This record gives sequence, C-alpha cells and structure tokens, in this order.
Amino acid sequence: MTLTFPPDGPATCLYTDLIPLTTLGNLSVRRASWIDFNEHSQHWEVRFGPHDDDPVFTHSSREVCLAWEQQQLDL
Repeated sequence: MTLTFPPDGPATCLYTDLIPLTTLGNLSVRRASWIDFNEHSQHWEVRFGPHDDDPVFTHSSREVCLAWEQQQLDL
C-alpha cells in the first residue's frame, strides 16, 4: 500500500485493513471499483464504475481480482 501525504491536502491511499487508518483521524472513503460475481460466466468481474457494461478484468478467483485492483489503483 502506498500512503501519500501531499503538503496541501489529506493523505490518500487504496484502503486496506492491514493498517489501522482511523488512528490518523477521520476517514473519507470512496469506492474505487466494483468486484462482482457473474453467475453466467462463473468469474469475478472488476469494473471502475457501477454501471460499466464491460469489466476491465475477470478471473475465477476474487483474491486475484483484488490483487489486480490494488496493482492498478495503488497510488
């Protein structure tokens, strides 16, 4: 995880439970992507918007999708 502290703004990162971020103060959290299971294809699908038609990544493992998401979105 990359935690960035810009001089003129709040810290930013891709959230994880590995670090207790609440110890830094109040959090403001926005969803970075959507990872949902497609029953038809039997794969997990990653989308950057809730209404995006085409997934940007798919895999049979949700953990692989989470790792891919982190690699793509980690600041």
